[in-house]
Amino acid sequence: MKKEIKEIKREKIVKFLEKEENIIFGNYKKYALAAFAGILIATPLPSEIGITLLSTIKRMSIKKFAIIAYILHTIGIFIILSIGNLI
Repeated sequence: MKKEIKEIKREKIVKFLEKEENIIFGNYKKYALAAFAGILIATPLPSEIGITLLSTIKRMSIKKFAIIAYILHTIGIFIILSIGNLI
């Protein structure tokens, strides 16, 4: 499996995407990742993917992580309830 991953990393398209990713996101990559993770957690979809992405932020304590996840889940529930009231 390691060999296959190394072979994929040598492909031209992967090198191109890595270069473009640095140009597009630059230093804001971790903020974009955190925002995307927050959106995933707030949606009614299973939040495991969002939590996994949010857990990649290295300088976050468990307490902050729990508070952020709780707030995002609460926001998601309020959005669903608001949509239900509109319908």
